[in-house]
Amino acid sequence: MFNYIKDGCFSIFKNKLVKSTLFSLEDWLDRALTYFSVPHIDPCCTSSDVNQYAPTRYNSTNKIVEYYNASTKSWELTVPIPTNEDTVTILDSNHFSDFQKAHGSVRVGKSLFMGTRGFASNYSNYETRFVCYPDYDDLTKFTSVVIPDNPSTFTSIESMCYAASSNKVYAPIENSNRMVVCNASDSKDYQIVTLGFSPGVMFKGSTPIITDDTYLYMSTEELNGYFIKVRISDLVVIAEVARTPGVGTHTGTIDNTKTYGYFAGGATLPLYPKLFKLDLANMTFTYVEIPTASTITDDCCFIPIDAFSTGVAANYVVLGEETRQPSSNVTSIGGHIINVDDMTTVFEMDLMPSFGVFYDIDNYRLINLSLSGFIEVLRMQELELFLNGTPASTKFLTEVYTMRGHCPNELFITPDGYYVTNWFTLDLEGVEDITKGTLLKVQLNKVLNPVKTVIEQSFRLQ
Repeated sequence: MFNYIKDGCFSIFKNKLVKSTLFSLEDWLDRALTYFSVPHIDPCCTSSDVNQYAPTRYNSTNKIVEYYNASTKSWELTVPIPTNEDTVTILDSNHFSDFQKAHGSVRVGKSLFMGTRGFASNYSNYETRFVCYPDYDDLTKFTSVVIPDNPSTFTSIESMCYAASSNKVYAPIENSNRMVVCNASDSKDYQIVTLGFSPGVMFKGSTPIITDDTYLYMSTEELNGYFIKVRISDLVVIAEVARTPGVGTHTGTIDNTKTYGYFAGGATLPLYPKLFKLDLANMTFTYVEIPTASTITDDCCFIPIDAFSTGVAANYVVLGEETRQPSSNVTSIGGHIINVDDMTTVFEMDLMPSFGVFYDIDNYRLINLSLSGFIEVLRMQELELFLNGTPASTKFLTEVYTMRGHCPNELFITPDGYYVTNWFTLDLEGVEDITKGTLLKVQLNKVLNPVKTVIEQSFRLQ
């Protein structure tokens, strides 16, 4: 229709209109396009720059991904992608309305489990759900359990873990003392269990959860929070340890020996973000303060000493941060890596704004899902150079793969490749819709001598 307007019914006046200093047909069309939610492309940009902004959407079948082609200003099945850029290809996708705002995930065999974040009252019809795709080879099949809402506050599933000893998945329910306990072999076999917490103790905020296969360990996201220990065999609460100084924890991980748990989160000034090291046997803890950290995201990872070939004699935890712009109180450049043996040595890492960092143990590399529409990869050999002081910064050592029009936030690492959830999806009109998430099988496409996109360069300069 737009081509008809431009090249058809207006064509007889085009020569006169474009010469007018009071009227520009191109400007008029650009303004008209905005009312139809069609992305505006700045004509000053080069073709390669334009392509990097090209969003994606699902067409009327709700299954096929289309791309917005800036040169033709239309939605197409394919769009020219610069050959000098590392990119992400979508190999498979679920139906785009299966869930929304995935937050918390775990893989058990070929089954992919995830929780979702609840909405405020004006989005009350989007319930919190516990979702399972039982076979990642077929993303058309899934189960989805609606979690009963707490009428006075949010109810979300923000984290989960799997215990091989019970073959069950455990997921705390936000702002409650309840937990989803699900048979990992049959997602329809589940219970919502009420735990016997002391008065005033509950799963506040994005309470992270980890397990050593005998106990569950949680750290509530509140300033005056608790470390909680629950026995798996009977779900009896074993310990509730007050966590001081006050800081809410948003992410957690466990070491490869299942001896220590690590929990981190932001804070309210004058308190700074911190990483806590919890002794799982006696529930004692130490911590390190991270003054330059910004908003720590919900997925961190533990990297064992044996991940490095030579020269690195420590275990580390990597934290991703959701913002990296300098502010009045922090100067984050995207991430931090902490020596958790001495709980003193803290390095800043040059990462893109993060929704989660993950350690791919089989391929010896760190994966950062960037909320800006990128998947960032840092290989252990390069991280080892950084930790040994050569070079002085990780800047430009990472591989950055563009994922146009997407916001990846949860990663499933499988023997058959990577699966990511999408925080939002563009609707049929190209408008961001946070109520529709997607589960995507992706492939990372590496090219020789890649260039940095304009978006990546803008973040690196900050």
